[in-house]
Amino acid sequence: MKKILFIVGSLRKNGFNEQLAKKTEELIGDDAQVEYLDWSKVPFFNQDLEANLPVEVQEVKDKVRESDALWIFTPEYNHQIPGPLKNLLDWLSRGAPSVLKDKKVTFAAAGGGSGGASVRDFMMLLLNQMMMDTMSMPNTGIQIPMTAFQTGQLEIESYPLNQLKRQVKAFLDYIA
Repeated sequence: MKKILFIVGSLRKNGFNEQLAKKTEELIGDDAQVEYLDWSKVPFFNQDLEANLPVEVQEVKDKVRESDALWIFTPEYNHQIPGPLKNLLDWLSRGAPSVLKDKKVTFAAAGGGSGGASVRDFMMLLLNQMMMDTMSMPNTGIQIPMTAFQTGQLEIESYPLNQLKRQVKAFLDYIA
């Protein structure tokens, strides 16, 4: 059974992208093993630390290395990925060979009225630059209605839910 490592790009507890990841895990069901990466203690990237890699960085690199594929869920902050997520990806991209090189990956975003359109475009460029094996389409963008910010609950409407179902099927085929 394939092992997919979920990376939730927001450190917020039960944030919208974590809720999107949980829905995705539900849709994957028993078709793959899903694990969530705990990267909350990864320090800011600093080249001075690379010679003696921090334990927290080595642990996340090992988790990525042990997985068959990654699924990244990212919010959109000012049309970009959150700084902490970029920091994590920078750490993972370092070293020879990088644990990201040729790693199969897809991504989804829950963000704003555009469903994270800008961040999804950016992710495609970034992941390809990091030499990952990126499944380009489909990827899912979930619009967050204003009411969700009051309730804290992400309600996924039927159209984006169908997009997510298509992405799950396509990614399972992609990593088979």
